[in-house]
Amino acid sequence: MGAAGTDRLLELAHRLRSALLPHRDGGRVFAGTFVRQSNTLAFGEAAICAALASGVPDSEAALAAFSVQYYVLGFVIEEQAAKENADRGEDRGEVDAERFPRVAAGSRTLRNTPRDVQFAYGLDRLVASLR
Repeated sequence: MGAAGTDRLLELAHRLRSALLPHRDGGRVFAGTFVRQSNTLAFGEAAICAALASGVPDSEAALAAFSVQYYVLGFVIEEQAAKENADRGEDRGEVDAERFPRVAAGSRTLRNTPRDVQFAYGLDRLVASLR
């Protein structure tokens, strides 16, 4: 796999997340539209080219690029929803560790892991699967 293409795909994903986060419901708004403006089309073009440069076959490059985009959008939607809930003082509460020990442990891990680290972890796994 082409490391430069993989690095570019990762960079594009991080940049998209950074662009969406400052805007209220940025992930939801972007996910719910198909915008044919040059900046959004340029992102798609760059992501597909990065997938190709990574070694993804031509027949799969668009699928790979948009899978990465869908991951970013889903993560941002969840991230923004969690922030909105926290801003409103809504607590998700503790998970019953007796009944759901793995979920309770996982919840603690998520609470104690910065969002940037969570995002990078999932993105790295997704992009690694394209190799």
